Amino acid sequence: MKNSGPSAFLVAALLASSCTKEQKTSADQESGARKSSIRSSSTTKQVSKEQAVAKKIRGAFDPTLDERLRSLNLDKLVREFTADEFDAIWQQLMDEATPSGTKRDVIPLVLQRYTELGHFPEAFALAKSLESGSVRSSSFGGIFSRASIPLGEQLKLRRGLETPEDRSMAASGIGPAHHASFKDDTFDSVGKAFASFEKLDEEEQKILDFRLGSLLTNARSQGPKSSLSAVKESVRLLQSLAGSGKIPSSVVGETLVNITSGDPLALWEGSKDLFRSVFPEENGIPDSLASDMAFRDAKRTLDLIVQNNGSNGIEQSLESLLSSDNAAATVWLEANQAKLTAGQKQEVTKAIAEYSLKKGDLSASKQAAYQISNETVRAEVLNRIEKREISEVSSAVKADPVGTLESLTQSSRVGDNSALIEAAVSTWLGTDSDGAGEWYMANAEKFSPPQQSAVYSAFARQSISAGDLTRAEQWASSIPDGDAQMIIRGEIAVARRSAK
Repeated sequence: MKNSGPSAFLVAALLASSCTKEQKTSADQESGARKSSIRSSSTTKQVSKEQAVAKKIRGAFDPTLDERLRSLNLDKLVREFTADEFDAIWQQLMDEATPSGTKRDVIPLVLQRYTELGHFPEAFALAKSLESGSVRSSSFGGIFSRASIPLGEQLKLRRGLETPEDRSMAASGIGPAHHASFKDDTFDSVGKAFASFEKLDEEEQKILDFRLGSLLTNARSQGPKSSLSAVKESVRLLQSLAGSGKIPSSVVGETLVNITSGDPLALWEGSKDLFRSVFPEENGIPDSLASDMAFRDAKRTLDLIVQNNGSNGIEQSLESLLSSDNAAATVWLEANQAKLTAGQKQEVTKAIAEYSLKKGDLSASKQAAYQISNETVRAEVLNRIEKREISEVSSAVKADPVGTLESLTQSSRVGDNSALIEAAVSTWLGTDSDGAGEWYMANAEKFSPPQQSAVYSAFARQSISAGDLTRAEQWASSIPDGDAQMIIRGEIAVARRSAK
């Protein structure tokens, strides 16, 4: 049979193949269109995101916007920007069109936020690239306050900074209790962090205080045993640093007082021997610690000091108790007066003198002061009392000069009141020199020789102030007391030299 063409099966197969190719071509075209559409959509989204970021930055930096709105936008941007947005913000900050005031205020905050987002190395490098000045220094403060790298690395990076201002601000960032890396501290890790330095500077000593204080605070929350253990660990570490010359020996005690201020009474009672070993001269209770203890419980502190056979802290504690509960202070004094040592009695007497002075009872204060056995301490207290008396007398003279002076000449006050007489006359001379002079001449016989010396000294000093040195010499020659006369003549000589 003659072949007249392809069989029906072959035709069907060819048609099917042709159809499949067309369908495949169509499907490929559709797939390509979808991919193109997805790419286009992705690009659109990316552009849209970049536009949104750019708009947000413009809203924060655009000088044409309302100042209050711009400030709110800038504050929100600085607090909430993401790591992906940092480059665009930094570029804007570096733009010459951005006002210098904005740069000064914002750059440290932006770098702090960037560090918080986990980019400490980049933020640190950018801060170092800034020109030396307050912006760069402040930036280091912000960056280090959010750095989560180990303490030892932070200290080494701080040491490598160029200027004292940079190092100081970095230290302020490393120290405070909110620091991000505090949670990783242990006594061993803190010790190792500082051990790599030959000697700690003052700011590093403060950082050490903060770190040990944080460890002690955490231990305190776990109970008395943990708290006492932490104190001992602190002292062990401090003594180790002092022994190797990294910190002065005095810092051991100062730091111990600083870090125990949270609950000084409980800590002292639980570790008396430790405190005595660190503060042997104060019998275990230095002044600063005594103040903290008295603030917590003055009566209990007084009992502890007396039981400890010490005297340091009695003055602060008794003054505190007299102020807060005078009756309880009186009871305590009556119960303990007989068993107080000589040193303790002196501290008690001084406390009464100081308390009476603060209360304004100058007579009681002076009576107590004269009973202080130590001459230097007694003189210091009496000097403070006299200054207060002079102030009061000067005020009284302005209201009633004659009455005040007559009261002083007839006074039965303890001790010499010549300084008060001079203060009264000087004040009166300043307001009515003729009246003061006339009154004195009419009442000179009422004044004792020491009081007359005080009056003539006041007249002489008034003449010196007025520039009448001849008149001042005349007054000086009338001063009965030789020492007082010598002092005035010395002041006249100084005035003559100054006038040339």
